[in-house]
Amino acid sequence: MREHGYWGSARDRLPAAQNNPLRGTGKSRSRTASGKRIVLSGSNNLCLIRSGQDWSATRQEERQKYLTEVEPVLHQGMDFLRDQGHTIGCLSCRYMQVLDPSSHALTEKTFGLAHFADMAALELWAKSHPTHVAIFGGFMRYVKELNFNIALRLWHEIVVVPEEAQYFEYVNCHPDTGLLRQDSGESL
Repeated sequence: MREHGYWGSARDRLPAAQNNPLRGTGKSRSRTASGKRIVLSGSNNLCLIRSGQDWSATRQEERQKYLTEVEPVLHQGMDFLRDQGHTIGCLSCRYMQVLDPSSHALTEKTFGLAHFADMAALELWAKSHPTHVAIFGGFMRYVKELNFNIALRLWHEIVVVPEEAQYFEYVNCHPDTGLLRQDSGESL
């Protein structure tokens, strides 16, 4: 794929972004509540990213390097987005470990799932925020130290969703769950 490996490549892979800046509206979400059920409205051009890591095929040296040098920095970045991401346009972030569907045991796969106010907020974090710069720099050192011969598999899935295609419903959830953290009076 030619549209990869440079800042802005994610936008270049989205056909709609070729003639539309995909800006978020910045409007507040409306909230309706009925008992323990809360429904949130959408916000135009919400950007969702799922970023996955799979180290199940790595051998000892690579696995050790990933788990001690790269994953802790990734985890710190996900924690920043979870706890302080609102300061840069990240509305929610969860870093999760995949479970085996049969045994429910932990696998050697993780993913981060984050909602950004729009694609520009995601791009700004990726290009310039110290947490992502550290993730990217750590990964590049990892790749170079292993002479570009790695078994680690990474991927990013990015979706920009129009307001009318969003529906968020929370039932009996903690008030800091997902997009509930965004007060209905707060600007996105």
